[in-house]
Amino acid sequence: MDAFTGFISWLFASWQLIGGAIGLWFLYQYITQRGNTTDIPPLDKFDAIKLEGLVSKQVEAALLPMLRSNGYGEEEIKSILTKTSLNQQTFKR
Repeated sequence: MDAFTGFISWLFASWQLIGGAIGLWFLYQYITQRGNTTDIPPLDKFDAIKLEGLVSKQVEAALLPMLRSNGYGEEEIKSILTKTSLNQQTFKR
């Protein structure tokens, strides 16, 4: 039993050593990443309008073939693409 007890205590000690090393590595990663955060300035109105146009074009490019393959007509597609899912508000296009 003495060899078994020694093996178990060695096993637990090695796990504690590995756990401590992993904990120190995570602490190092956390400390080094804190300084890498960048403050992104808010968009001005011109950039926001340009971004909205780019996103709406990408959404239209992705949805248009899918809607056509599901058998929607042109009027239904136009209605779907000009409405948002929130309060049925129209896009500013």
